[in-house]
Amino acid sequence: MTNFPISQSLNKKSILVSSFKSINVVAVDEIIYIKAMQNYCMLYMKDNSRILSSTPFGKFFELVEFDGFYQCHKSYAIQVTSIQRYLKNGTLELEGRNIVPVARRRKKDFLDIMMHYDHRLSKKLTVRH
Repeated sequence: MTNFPISQSLNKKSILVSSFKSINVVAVDEIIYIKAMQNYCMLYMKDNSRILSSTPFGKFFELVEFDGFYQCHKSYAIQVTSIQRYLKNGTLELEGRNIVPVARRRKKDFLDIMMHYDHRLSKKLTVRH
C-alpha cells in the first residue's frame, strides 16, 4: 500500500467526502444525519451546515454504518447519538430540531435497538405522545 501523505493527518473518525467543487475531510461524529437525493446525498452537520456529496447514499452509508449510524428509512441514515426523542407519529427529532422519518417496517427494530444500544442513550431517548 502506498503511503499517501493525507492519510497521516486523518484520524479514524474522519472520512473524505467528495462534493462538486472539493473533497472535504469530515469528522464522522459531526454528522447528524444523511439524506439520499437520487444519485447524491446531503450531509446535515452539527454546525448547521450541509454538504451535498456526489457519492451515492448506499456507498456513503457503507462508510459510516459501523460508526454509530442507523438507516431508519430508505432515504435516511442517522447518527444514533444525535437522537433527542422518538415521536409516535413515526418520526425522530434529532439535534438542532431536525426531524426525520422512521419507516413503518423498521419501527419495531429501531425501538429494540435504541433500548439496548447504550445505557446513556436510553435515558436520553424519550417518547412523546
